[in-house]
Amino acid sequence: PGGSLERLMGHPITLGDASRILADVAAGLDAAHAAGLLHGDIKPANILRGESGWYLSDFGMAILAKAAHPLIRSAYRTPMPVYMSPEQAGGLTVTARSDVYALGALMYHLLGGRPPYLGGDPATIAARQAVGPPSSLHDLQPRVPVAVSGALMMALAANPDRRYGTAGQFAAAISDAVASTNSASLVLNERVAESTPAAASHEPAIPDDRRLLCGVCHFLNEPGRTHCAKCWSTLDLASEVEESVLADRAAKAAKAAVKRNAVVVFGAALALFACVLAYLLFAGGVPTPTTSVSALSAPGDWAMHQRDAQHTGFVSGPAPALTGRVRWQLVVNGTVYSSPVVVDGVLYVSLGDRRLVALDAASGAQRWETPVDGLSYGSPVVAGNLVIVALVDSRVLAFDRQTGDRVWVFRTVGPIYNSPLVWHGEVFIGTGNGSFHAIDAGTGHELWTIHGNSWISSSPAISEDGIVVFGDRDGNVHLVDAKTGRVRFRFRTVEPVEAPPTIVGKIAYVVTDNGSVFAVDLSERQRLFDRQWLRIRTQLWVWGMGSQPTQRGEIWSIRFPGRPSVPNAPAIANDKIYIARRDGRVIRQDEGTGKVEWNVKVTNAIVEPPTVVGDMVFVGGDDGRLRALDAATGQTISQWQAFVGSGISTSPVVAGDTVFVGATTQRVEVRAVQVPSSQSAAPGWYYRYADSPCTNDAPLHGPYEDEQTALIQGGLSTPACGVLYALQ
Repeated sequence: PGGSLERLMGHPITLGDASRILADVAAGLDAAHAAGLLHGDIKPANILRGESGWYLSDFGMAILAKAAHPLIRSAYRTPMPVYMSPEQAGGLTVTARSDVYALGALMYHLLGGRPPYLGGDPATIAARQAVGPPSSLHDLQPRVPVAVSGALMMALAANPDRRYGTAGQFAAAISDAVASTNSASLVLNERVAESTPAAASHEPAIPDDRRLLCGVCHFLNEPGRTHCAKCWSTLDLASEVEESVLADRAAKAAKAAVKRNAVVVFGAALALFACVLAYLLFAGGVPTPTTSVSALSAPGDWAMHQRDAQHTGFVSGPAPALTGRVRWQLVVNGTVYSSPVVVDGVLYVSLGDRRLVALDAASGAQRWETPVDGLSYGSPVVAGNLVIVALVDSRVLAFDRQTGDRVWVFRTVGPIYNSPLVWHGEVFIGTGNGSFHAIDAGTGHELWTIHGNSWISSSPAISEDGIVVFGDRDGNVHLVDAKTGRVRFRFRTVEPVEAPPTIVGKIAYVVTDNGSVFAVDLSERQRLFDRQWLRIRTQLWVWGMGSQPTQRGEIWSIRFPGRPSVPNAPAIANDKIYIARRDGRVIRQDEGTGKVEWNVKVTNAIVEPPTVVGDMVFVGGDDGRLRALDAATGQTISQWQAFVGSGISTSPVVAGDTVFVGATTQRVEVRAVQVPSSQSAAPGWYYRYADSPCTNDAPLHGPYEDEQTALIQGGLSTPACGVLYALQ
């Protein structure tokens, strides 16, 4: 009857009222957690006011997620990104403490007038969280007592283990802090715009009627922007007031245009001259790299993502026999999503516990390690004496591969979810804000940058004659001259392209998020009015006035039925294309025509690209099995099982006679143990985790009143860890 908490967001509220709201919601959240249910979507619209207090609603998505497959479970938990915990924004395992974080972020917003982090999508939020903690509430609202601010910031700890164990503990801490500082009657948000430092803009003042309001961070942007200049969120259409203003201006502009026809012609000619001049200056002004190193994989090496600069994922020669014998393993207190690289008998890998390590590939003995203070979802790359890694927090780091000493750091302005590429002294990387960079591998200085408007998570590939190819989420495939940064051609797939392309000769093979495969001619060049002419031909075809148009540059394309494959790169060997789909299928196609030669279901889901070695195809599944398939038939020849409850989380890397693969926990079995009063521990029920590389000490946690409670608590706190295996 009282509406939702949305009505109070950004309006004056006392600390006492906020504390009582938190207590009511925390009680409901703890009750849900005790029943084994995570909410996963805490936001103001889901907190409703009743006759006797506040209630947490909308557990529907949580119930659906509980029954869903692990790989699509995150799709059911899509809260407002600004309230996401770091683990949820990063697609990692969520626990009850993830809900505690979301509740803390909501209270921060309620009391501070803005969320702790601003961003329109999970990836942006994850990137900002990786940089560091948010401003304290006391810094944001100086009238808030330090004790209250400190209690709130504990709920927002990046490490789940440092947060409150339950929502009730969080609510009690806030209540105690309010009582101890006698601040229950303190009113906040009376004048948010004046009291909030973050509301101040460092950009030149622009009249309000010349700007568009961001729906996420409420920053006023200049007209014409598609993404917010402050938080990178996609901007909605202008409001009715703004449209009225723009319409009025359009009418005035139309009248004035009659008088300006002659000026327009002259201006167009002048602009064309300026463009030609700028083009000539730019073409001659690109700095030359100070080094000529490239990432090269000699026999027995795997120097970069998908092994070579064309991302073929192919190793010639006989494949190693997959006996299942573990040569060595490395247990990580975190995830293993970054595929390793191997050069000269040394393995380099970026780990989920924010370390870059160098190991002896034969024994697993550590050569060196260095903290990188950030997460990496792409593979490192080794070029010359450098090992280079890109981090989600927008940094590209180069280290001496012999010692681990940092050589240089390059900062982009957007999050990075792909792997760098090194070719003839240039490091190529794309970012989440649409920019694509070429960096001097010797110094870390920028050589050139392309500024786009669409998220880039596709790792770049390069042809032997220096054409860089990468995709973006708007469905564009970019062909760029590596030396000058000039865009040669843009191929339009319509569907998002997040998988890295694979190049053979003058053809790039591209897999879209929706399951289509395109063969694109790299010799094409952009022509004037290309896209406009294609639109006209398409419209004529729709009206029945012509044949179906084909886009220039398309050699062939094919769309596979079923749910989207999203988004693994193809491997190519001996004129055949091998694609591992996320529906668990592996497909072989003819490179020249796209004809499907076999299509085999091997597991529930495959999340990383395949690797082809000789006449065998290696793929890892979400069931924790690494399989070797016959390249000619697709039949499984042999398989190996990782620890129970894990899924293969990296692409198989083959170096010499060893296969390296990472596995990350999806589920660790929880067991309840009753301890009698005669034991040294307090009597009651405890939980422990089944033996696995992550929980080999199997400690007891408790006590609890009964077996069911112990199992529920254990399920809410399941540890996440990864293991890197070296197999023979």
